[in-house]
Amino acid sequence: MKHHFWKENGDKILTGLLIAAGAISLFFVFMKIGPLFGSLRHLVHIIAPIVSGAVIAYLVAPICNAYERGLYSGMKRLKMFRKDTTRQKVSGALAVTGSMLTLIAVIVLFLVMILPQLWQSIVSMFNSISVYTDNIITLTKNLFAEHSWLEGSLVKFWESAESYITNFFQTKILPNVDVWITNLSTGVSQTIVFLYNISIGMIVAVYMLASRRRFAAQGIKFLYAVLPARQAGMVLGRVRFADRVFGKFISGKIVESLIIGAIAMVGTYILKMPYAVLISVVIGLTNIIPFFGPIIGAIPCIFITLIVDPLKALYLTIFIVILQQVDGNIIGPKIMGKSTGLSGFWVLFSILLFGGLFGVLGMILGMPIFAIIYSMVSDWVSSRLQKKHLPSETESYMNFVENEAAEDVSYLD
Repeated sequence: MKHHFWKENGDKILTGLLIAAGAISLFFVFMKIGPLFGSLRHLVHIIAPIVSGAVIAYLVAPICNAYERGLYSGMKRLKMFRKDTTRQKVSGALAVTGSMLTLIAVIVLFLVMILPQLWQSIVSMFNSISVYTDNIITLTKNLFAEHSWLEGSLVKFWESAESYITNFFQTKILPNVDVWITNLSTGVSQTIVFLYNISIGMIVAVYMLASRRRFAAQGIKFLYAVLPARQAGMVLGRVRFADRVFGKFISGKIVESLIIGAIAMVGTYILKMPYAVLISVVIGLTNIIPFFGPIIGAIPCIFITLIVDPLKALYLTIFIVILQQVDGNIIGPKIMGKSTGLSGFWVLFSILLFGGLFGVLGMILGMPIFAIIYSMVSDWVSSRLQKKHLPSETESYMNFVENEAAEDVSYLD
């Protein structure tokens, strides 16, 4: 009887003991969660320079590779150095130096030349918003004097827009700038920590760029040591695909946006647009967002120009349309290529999904992340079909769709 009792209930008793042990363990974990989080935060602060250096190195790596290829080819054509290994070492060192100097030059250019003018444009626009609004209201009344209902609606719209912009600047922009300046002047320790992390991160990035191939080889070596050869090869292929999609997309988007911002600045200066720096920065930054970025950037730029000079707003609209056509057909494909391999629908789906979940950052990173997920699911489906000795190409299943459509038509007839 006793034997039957343990035989019938032993699994249940063991499960209950495991659940009780797990509950007790969770209780002690929650009791110590504060010190645990404190230790994690301390660890995060310690490795922050390493993480920032790794991010910088990952973003700068494509520029470094381009420099290295160009320098190596040039040295080879000019027959500089006798040994090929010497050319590789010299070109690699010069490429790392050149890529980091390029990064520093871009940062200095933004901080010294663009940022002050950007702030000056914002302040000037805010101070003149009431004058611009009065001008455009007068123009509206003159154009739509014979249509009082439309005139009244437009006047209310411009007045509401002025109120919204003024309120946004007073409640969002100025307080944040004041807080930033206060923290910068009073929080000396935080400023020192930030500068320390950036400085150490730049040094870490130099070492990572110089040893990027060795680090990659060590990672592959560890992968094959831990996993069986077949699984290691599969993981390595997946990592390479993720790096190709994610790295090329992010780096390409940054370079593409810098080029678009520079072209926009030159074009707006030639066209003598008001607040040329502000418009160029908005166009360049929003261009990082796939699909919706050009629209998101164009609307406020056109609106800002419209309240200053409606005719120039028309010119700006034409310029932005031409610029986006050049970007979409020439600059973008040249830099990005087919980096994700997603169709237009899945691009739109990924941006809407991740944008809804994570905001602007989700709109930027959603497409490469979804491309990786899509590829993994596609490979899994293909492997399952191959095990069943079925074709994995989508075209092979189009007959089912066409036959079903034909049956539906015949049924309707």
